[in-house]
Amino acid sequence: MKPFLFFISFILIANAIHGQVIQPCLTDGIVLSTQAQINNFPVDYPDCNTIQGNVTISGNDIVNLSGLSQIQTIKGNLEISDNALLERLTGIEQLDSIYGTFNIVRNPSIQIIDALDSLKYVGLSCSFSFNQNLTTIESLDRLDYLGGSLRFIQNDALSSISGFQKIQEIKGNLSIAMNPVLTSINSLSVDLISGQCFITGSGLDNLLWLSDLRIIGISFFIEDNSNLTSLSGLSALQSIEGGLSISSNTLLANGTGLENLESIGYDLIIQQNPLLNGLQFAKNLDIIPGRLLIQGNDVLNNLTGLDSIRIIDGDVLIRNNAKLQSLQGLDSLGIIRGAIMLRDNEVLEDIDAFSQISPVEVTDVTIENSPMLSECAVESICDFLSAGGDALFANNATGCNSTDEVNAACLVGLHNAEFSSEMSISPNPTSGLINLQFAGSGNGLIRVFDSQGHEIIKIPEDNSSIDLSAVQPGLYFLVLENSQQRFSARVLKI
Repeated sequence: MKPFLFFISFILIANAIHGQVIQPCLTDGIVLSTQAQINNFPVDYPDCNTIQGNVTISGNDIVNLSGLSQIQTIKGNLEISDNALLERLTGIEQLDSIYGTFNIVRNPSIQIIDALDSLKYVGLSCSFSFNQNLTTIESLDRLDYLGGSLRFIQNDALSSISGFQKIQEIKGNLSIAMNPVLTSINSLSVDLISGQCFITGSGLDNLLWLSDLRIIGISFFIEDNSNLTSLSGLSALQSIEGGLSISSNTLLANGTGLENLESIGYDLIIQQNPLLNGLQFAKNLDIIPGRLLIQGNDVLNNLTGLDSIRIIDGDVLIRNNAKLQSLQGLDSLGIIRGAIMLRDNEVLEDIDAFSQISPVEVTDVTIENSPMLSECAVESICDFLSAGGDALFANNATGCNSTDEVNAACLVGLHNAEFSSEMSISPNPTSGLINLQFAGSGNGLIRVFDSQGHEIIKIPEDNSSIDLSAVQPGLYFLVLENSQQRFSARVLKI
């Protein structure tokens, strides 16, 4: 019996020497709302170093936390909030474990967080938010476990974040949002974010601090970052289980940095990036399980970088891209399970990349407000219309300015024909008689079709003029066809 008692005594003495004796207390937690309560904590709760419940520190006259220096473990939540005068966290340097959530929110006088050198474990989420004068977060180098989300939200003066290097997995969301002067984040070792990742409203110019990140469990939002110039730093990212949104990044000029991304789980949204000139970040994606939205990218002139995409399981919305001339880059796209909308693309003149799309699962087609686009009669659109598909063509160039025009172009095979370099018409527009010039063999026919594809005139090829005086004003299509060649042209009757 004596050896056993001696052993127990030895352990107790050793733990006491090393400050490791656990003294649990405050099962129901505690709310500290005055500086006096904090100052009196060692007297009111002597030897209390493990608090069993939640701890809330919130009061108008709290200026320091020095009276809490004995606390090592909190088995509930720790919330430090709404302390108008608190400038530092000095006093909780011995805190090594928080089993619940850890929130530092709405403390207008805190400027630096640097008293968390011992903290190694947070069982749930951790948030540093709405601290309007907080400039620096540091001293979290020993934190190696986080059981929930990590949030840095709306800290108006926050410029630097360091620490967190030992965390390899964030088991919730990573939210870095609305920190407008944040320019520096020390490299993280995170390779998995189980939830969503928000990099929004920051002053960051790069994402190099995310260089180990491989997987995002839900969606990834890179939005409203006024200084971000590239996506460099994301080269290890392989999978996003939700959507990807790259939006409203004022200086983002190219899409390099995401070249190893192999899959996403929902929408791909690229919008309002005024300097973005390439989409290289999507070069390995072959399926988009949701929408493709490309909108308001002022200098983007083609869609090169989307070359591997074969299937889009949602709508394709390409709108208001001021310099977009062609859909080059979508040439491998074969299936769209949703609507096609091309709208307000001022210089778009070529949609041939849509030729190979199966019309079977397209729900509707809208092509409008593209004044340079005259050729919409690509094979997929023609097949969609011939099957009775719902379509709108408006405010485009002649030839793609109405459903009737596109139907007519499809019916007379304009998408396979050669045009006015071989056949000239004058005057065009005309009020009646037109003169034709072309190189022909003399043994073919000239046919005239109205905008609905009905043949209204058929004459021998050796005629050099056609009288349209009797037909209604509108767009007409001339087709010259003989045994050697086929030419087509348009004429507008006014």
